[in-house]
Amino acid sequence: MELLLAASDPTLLFRLVTQGGGSLLLIGALVWIFLVLRRPLRERHESELLLDLIEDTMTDRTAIERRIIDLSASEDQALGERFKNLGDNLREGKSLKEGIEEVPGVLPIEVKTMVIHGLQNNSLPQVMLSCRQRLNDCFSRWRTAMSVVAGGGIGVQIFLMLTVSMVLTWVYPKFEAIFADMVGGRSIQEI
Repeated sequence: MELLLAASDPTLLFRLVTQGGGSLLLIGALVWIFLVLRRPLRERHESELLLDLIEDTMTDRTAIERRIIDLSASEDQALGERFKNLGDNLREGKSLKEGIEEVPGVLPIEVKTMVIHGLQNNSLPQVMLSCRQRLNDCFSRWRTAMSVVAGGGIGVQIFLMLTVSMVLTWVYPKFEAIFADMVGGRSIQEI
C-alpha cells in the first residue's frame, strides 16, 4: 500500500529535488552547458587547422588534398569528425572544392564561400587573409553572444536562488501541513 501511495505521490519529484536529486539535475545541466559552449571553440580550432594546411601548401592543390587525406587517416582526435569526413571525400576522388562544399560545418559559411571562390578562380593566396579575418569576426560575434547569455544566466541563477529559498521557507512548510492534514496527521517523511 505504501509503495502504491509513493508512486502516486505528487510530492515525489519535489522530494527528489530537495533531497539530493537537484544536485544530479544541476550536474547534468552544467555538463550540457559545457558541451554547448565548447562546440564553437572546437569548430574554430578545426577551421584554423584547415586554413593552416591550405596556406602551407597553397601553391600545389594536390599537395593540399594529399596532406588532408594523410592527416584524416590518423587517429588524432583533435582534428574532429568534419575534418575526417573531408578526408574521406578527398579519398573518394573528389576535388578539394567539392569536398569542402559537401562537408557541412568544416568551415563557417562565409569562410567556406571565400575558399571555394579562391579555389575556382585560382586566387587562393589573395583570399586567405580575408578568410582569416572573417574567421576571427565569426568567433568574435560568438563571444559577444556568449557574454550576453552568461549575463542572462547569472540573472536566472539569482532569480532561482530566491525562488527556491522562498519555496523552502514559506511554501513547503504550508504544503507539508496541508498534506499532513490530508493523510491523517502523518508528515511527508513518515510516508
